[in-house]
Amino acid sequence: MSIFRSVVLPQPLRIAVLSDLHCHPKNDGTQGQNRTHFFSDGPRTQGNRHPIQWLVDLIATETPQLQVDLVALPGDFTDQANLHGYIVAVHSLREVASLLGAKAIAATLGNHDVDSRGSIGLGPFYAARQMFPDFPISDRAQSNSFFNQGFAILEGENFRVLLVNSVISHTTKDASEAGLASPVELAALRAALSGLPPKAFNLCLVHHHVIPHEQLQLGAKDLMVGGEELLRLLEELGFCLVIHGHKHHPRLRYSTTGLLPVFAAGSLSAAIDPITGSDCRNTFHIIDLNTPGAVVNNIHGQIHTWELKLETGWTRTTRKSSGFPGLAGFGFRSSIESLAQQIAEYFAQAGLPFLRWTDIVTSIPQLAYLIPTDVEAISRHLLSVHRLKADTDPAEPIMIGRPVP
Repeated sequence: MSIFRSVVLPQPLRIAVLSDLHCHPKNDGTQGQNRTHFFSDGPRTQGNRHPIQWLVDLIATETPQLQVDLVALPGDFTDQANLHGYIVAVHSLREVASLLGAKAIAATLGNHDVDSRGSIGLGPFYAARQMFPDFPISDRAQSNSFFNQGFAILEGENFRVLLVNSVISHTTKDASEAGLASPVELAALRAALSGLPPKAFNLCLVHHHVIPHEQLQLGAKDLMVGGEELLRLLEELGFCLVIHGHKHHPRLRYSTTGLLPVFAAGSLSAAIDPITGSDCRNTFHIIDLNTPGAVVNNIHGQIHTWELKLETGWTRTTRKSSGFPGLAGFGFRSSIESLAQQIAEYFAQAGLPFLRWTDIVTSIPQLAYLIPTDVEAISRHLLSVHRLKADTDPAEPIMIGRPVP
């Protein structure tokens, strides 16, 4: 028997992300605006365009491909603190998590889950604290920390999720505009995390956006106060991904230092306003996270995305159809010029008029872990320097070839 123990590398982590459902009963035109496609009193029979039933059908069709370790829920389960919407949303999400085979659910609250305007009159956090004893957090000590200190910690076998309560200050209408991570909260957060043993994957789940998200005229007044300091702390403590909701526009970027991927998950089922809706759709995501390896020497991953078509269900998206690609990578940062040069050399060696992007990625696998804006930058550089054109979308190319003179 060998005296040396074999090294067991941590397994990849697969996460489903469902954000901003805004579930509420259907209004008949006299009670206000319908702000969702997920009605808490809506039938789930065939032909009724129900987002959750469409998702259940997708999972049944694509099992076992759609099986995950963790379900991440960035909040806004209901709309305007509607209790019926909150209850139906939570039950439905638990159903989906079970069908996905998830071992754990990580959830935080959004501004619509809090009765900051006193419309119910039972306190701002009545639904979140009284409807379900084990949701959003089952552990009683962590639940108390979430509501009193602004954060909780969910531990898994190979992952840790920091759940940030960015609506902790939403106790009045005037205080409900933006998210908050106060200096007191950040100090307590640092103390709580610093003494914990390492995990392969350290994630942060928060409702509000931690970096500006003004694209599509989405505005800046609701940017999370203390978000920049939160990101600095997460970077220092070795976190590998931030997932947030609130903005109904899926987007993948890095923090200002370029160290930490920040994923805006968009909305699963909210009725997206016309300005935003012209460039994005309702989305559902599955994230594959990988530990450092030969291809990328830090944690890296890919995001698989589906968009909702109310008449036919969930289908893999493209950036042209929804503003976000069906497959997006993150985690690899390198010189755009250097990667473009490698592509040009591979193209020259192949001696063909065009190549499939998937074949290029097979040869240069780091390309699979670039965020969409980096892929777009490479496509622009290939055209301007090497006269190689990406078809059809520079951020989601299908073919690379020489432009016709």
